Amino acid sequence: MWAAGLVLRVAFERWVADAEPGDLRALMRETLAAPRATAGTAAA
Repeated sequence: MWAAGLVLRVAFERWVADAEPGDLRALMRETLAAPRATAGTAAA
């Protein structure tokens, strides 16, 4: 079951990464990147 979630996440991240600047997907990408960067610095 986790494999299906992983496939969906990868597909979603590729869809978001393909966004044009100022697009809703670009906003989603920035929103998703902020917590991840914070978690990365906290773990490092």
